[in-house]
Amino acid sequence: MDRELKCAGNKLYGLVVDDDATGILEVRCTSRFCGKASDVVVLHRFNLSDGSYITRKYKQLTEGTSNGTSFVSTPLRTSRRQG
Repeated sequence: MDRELKCAGNKLYGLVVDDDATGILEVRCTSRFCGKASDVVVLHRFNLSDGSYITRKYKQLTEGTSNGTSFVSTPLRTSRRQG
């Protein structure tokens, strides 16, 4: 039976169709229910082996300068499980 990968905002990110699936899937969420705002990035990290997930929220850096250093929006990270 396929397992749905959904966040608390009820957004469907995928289906796990392999019973032996392992690893982590990290996705960016756009649901305000999960905490998305103009200056907040919300990431869900799904565990493919059981469908559970954790949510992380980050302040999004916007263009500007501080102490001579220029900041731009940070890209999403990709995660690969070694093994």
